[in-house]
Amino acid sequence: MILLKMRHKEGQELIGRSKSEILDRLGAEFNFFPSDEWSYEVERRWFYFRTILTLHFEDDVCTSVNYRTVLRLF
Repeated sequence: MILLKMRHKEGQELIGRSKSEILDRLGAEFNFFPSDEWSYEVERRWFYFRTILTLHFEDDVCTSVNYRTVLRLF
């Protein structure tokens, strides 16, 4: 798994890009290409906290970008 260091501004630049452009920039990770939602782990913090970048697609073009912090024990 590739850990990305990405700021919010850089994530917003992904809006309007195609899936193949995003694959070139961020890599495949564990995303299923035909899916309309992809996720990437952006940051790991203290005590299992992780920041996840979620990309939403319509017609293979990124339409929105969301960040969320989750607690993953395993």
